[in-house]
Amino acid sequence: MSQYYKRRWEFFFETLKNCIKNSRPYKQADFNEAVFREIEYNFDLGQETYSPYPIGDPIEISERLYGKYNDTDFSLIHCRS
Repeated sequence: MSQYYKRRWEFFFETLKNCIKNSRPYKQADFNEAVFREIEYNFDLGQETYSPYPIGDPIEISERLYGKYNDTDFSLIHCRS
């Protein structure tokens, strides 16, 4: 969802850079208001359509990502019948 999450992260880092550049403290409440105004509101009004069907194997992708960030042995877990 590059139209939403990517834009939010870019906006967040740009906000942090501006705070550092201008020697201003980061204020979460100000960020929340700005991100709503600049990104979230427009996303809600957008006319884009998104597929309700996953791309790829969601279980395999989930296991791979979980394994990447966790030390769980997936050989003990059976998600498929």
